[in-house]
Amino acid sequence: MLGGKRLNLFEKLAYKLLGLTDIENRTLREAVRQFAQSVPPTSKVLDVAAGLKPYQQYFAHCNYESSDFAEVQEFYGNLDDGRRDDLAGRHTHVCPIDSIPVPDGTYDVVLCTQVLEHVPYPSAALKELHRVLTDSGRLFVTVPQGFGIHGEPYNYFYFTKYGLELILRDAGFEVLNVRERGGYFYYLYDRLANAIPRIVVGYKKHMSLMILALSPVHIFLAYLLGPALLLLEPLDREKRFTLGYTSTAFKKPPTDNSNRHPYQISQSEVSPGRR
Repeated sequence: MLGGKRLNLFEKLAYKLLGLTDIENRTLREAVRQFAQSVPPTSKVLDVAAGLKPYQQYFAHCNYESSDFAEVQEFYGNLDDGRRDDLAGRHTHVCPIDSIPVPDGTYDVVLCTQVLEHVPYPSAALKELHRVLTDSGRLFVTVPQGFGIHGEPYNYFYFTKYGLELILRDAGFEVLNVRERGGYFYYLYDRLANAIPRIVVGYKKHMSLMILALSPVHIFLAYLLGPALLLLEPLDREKRFTLGYTSTAFKKPPTDNSNRHPYQISQSEVSPGRR
């Protein structure tokens, strides 16, 4: 059972409403959904550090498995919203991300979303994901550029697109693309729209009172100021500030490298901003 704050009915409803402005998770879900559409039916997929398994539905056409570490209950235990009991029991494997108990080349696809910032040694984790992939198998990874401390004490790093590409290549992957999830105004909107939800979590004994007291502030930030800022998003061409990055990479097969890989894309699509 969880030891975190148990939400009452009002608090559960409030958090569902607050989730309507969660552009972070909306952009993540859309990125994963689009990637999942490219995965052939019956592919064997591993969702690492999958937590509540929010993306399982997108891989219904595949042989989906998941893993998470033994402390998953503690990691998600700050709040009890009725969805978080027996998290470890929901996964195919309960193991560290750098020690997955399967033979080499087990999976066609590995999904690694918002995980590497919580791993003490991301390079070791990526080398393990490289090991469990089949030759030519694909990795889809997402990381935040900056998000504030969360999931503590398991929160160690944030990434630039150059850092992400570096550790992927060091692990043996061929990087197909690194893409931003929005630019400066997406980034700013997320900070404003989720300021109140992230603050009220700290008031576990008086959460209902804080939600009521700060609701007008949230309405202004999330439903008035925030959407106005999003209208400016097309102006940001460089996207130096972003919610985070998505990347697709593949495990290079040990064959003649002169042949074009079936997932290879044009150079103009690889690592936006770098030519």
